[in-house]
Order: sequence, then structure tokens, then C-alpha cells
Amino acid sequence: MYSVFGMKRFSLCVCCAALFLSGCSSDLDLGKFQNKGAEVIYNAAKQEFDRKRYSDAVKIFDELERAHPYSKLVPQAQVLRGDCNYKMKKYGDAISEYEIFIRTHPTHEMVQYALYMLGKVHYEQMPIIQRDQENTLKAKEYLFALKNNFPSNKYQKSADEMIKVLNKQLAGKDIYIGKYYQKKKNYPASIERFNSVINNYGETDMAPEAFHRLIESYIAMELYEEAKKVYGVMAKKFPESSWIQHAQKIMSSFSPINPQPEKSKTQSKDRAKAQSKDRAKTQSKDRAKAQSKDRAKAQSKDRAKTQ
Repeated sequence: MYSVFGMKRFSLCVCCAALFLSGCSSDLDLGKFQNKGAEVIYNAAKQEFDRKRYSDAVKIFDELERAHPYSKLVPQAQVLRGDCNYKMKKYGDAISEYEIFIRTHPTHEMVQYALYMLGKVHYEQMPIIQRDQENTLKAKEYLFALKNNFPSNKYQKSADEMIKVLNKQLAGKDIYIGKYYQKKKNYPASIERFNSVINNYGETDMAPEAFHRLIESYIAMELYEEAKKVYGVMAKKFPESSWIQHAQKIMSSFSPINPQPEKSKTQSKDRAKAQSKDRAKTQSKDRAKAQSKDRAKAQSKDRAKTQ
């Protein structure tokens, strides 16, 4: 059994140990690097980085750049300083470090890594669909810059996986806005959003829903021929999608994809036939009346002459 006094003493020891460990990071003496060479300072900073003492590593990298601004180790220090901030989740500082590195050393071999990390930092800050997608767009921009400028880079497999997720996110955002416009009965605006998904993110699994929503908007505007065209493309591209069944239901009242007759066209033809018959009957009656009047006039004239 532990005594109350023993528990208190144990707690005090833990607190002292925590203070000691935290003090190791905060009591860094940069003076010891005075008159030291660039390589010595760099190695000390890298050692702190490897120990995951990122705050101290940043300070020593800063000292390296201050003391030896033209050293060949400075570019690497800038990149690692960005990594330190990324590890500490100081994303804004990390972005600044990588961007400064790329601007000041555009031909350095680590530019491709910096582009990859810029994409990754923005990717990890991707918000929910309902929010502004600035980070999503920025991530895609940097990852495409990596792909276009360094097509054989070693980070491309990971970058491609992120791009797939980013495209799905942007497609989802367009569908979200398009559905909002549908609720407001602003169908032209919704059509623009759904077409954006089909044209820009057609390979994502959001595309079938975009086709379905586009059909909905065309039908709401009574643009039935356009709806049929969209359905035809959808049926060819996504025959197994569950969204094709939803599209069939809303098309069934007038579309030839369903064995049921096109009610609207049939009714229209029937009305036209009925109207044509009515006009023919009316014209026939009018002719009969005119002929009857003409005969009556002729007979009246003949009687007058006889008398």
C-alpha cells in the first residue's frame, strides 16, 4: 500500500521531471555556436530535428542562416525549417518556409520536395464541403506543378492519390452548390455547376450524381430533349451506377427508354386530331348553310319572275 505522503512525493517528482524536460528545450544556448562553422551548426540543428525537438531545431537553423548566409547548407536548412513547422502543425509558417525556399533557390534539387510538401500541407487542411475550398485548390495547384515540372519525381504516386481525393472534394462542392440552386429554382445556375462536375471531374465517383441532377434541372425547365441526351450519355458511361435507376424513374413519363408510351406526345396528337375533325365538321356545316341560302334565293327569284 502507498501512503498519502508517498503519493504526494511521487507526484512532486513527476512535476519536477516534466519541468526539467521542458526546460531542456527552452534553455537552448545559441552562444555556443558563435564562431562555429556552418557544418557544425547544421549538424546540431539536424540532431535536434531527429530527436523531434523541432522548436530548438528551428532556432539553430535560424542561427546557421544568420551566421553563414551564403553557405551551401542554407537551402537545406530552409527546407528542414519548413519540416519542423509542419511537424509542430504550424502550417502557415511551414508554407512560408517552403515558398521562400522555392523563390530563392528555384533550380535546387529539393524544389520538387518543397512543392510536394506545399501540396501536402494544404491537403491536410482541406475543409468540409460546405466551406470555402481555397486550401483544396491550392493543394491541387502545387501537386500539378510538381507533376508538370518533375514528371519522374519520386513523390508522384502519393501526389496522384491526393489529387484524386482533391478532385472528388471539388466535385462534391459543385454538386452541393448545384443542389442549393435547385432548391432556389435557379436551374440555369444549377446546370452550370453540374456540367462543371461532368467536364472537369468526370472520372470521380461524383459524376453519376452530377448527370442525374443535370437531368432533374433540365426536366424542371421542360427541356426534355436535353434531358434525353444527358440520360443517353449517362447510360453509356455509368450503366451499373445506382444513379441510373433514379434517372430512369424521372425520365419514364416521357422518355422512349421506358416501354410506356410517351403520354405527353400521344395526348398532343389526339388533341390535334380532334381539333382537325371539329374544324372539318364546322366547315362542312358552313358550306351546307351557304348552299341552302343560295338555293332559297334562287327559288325566290324564280317565283318572282313567274308572277
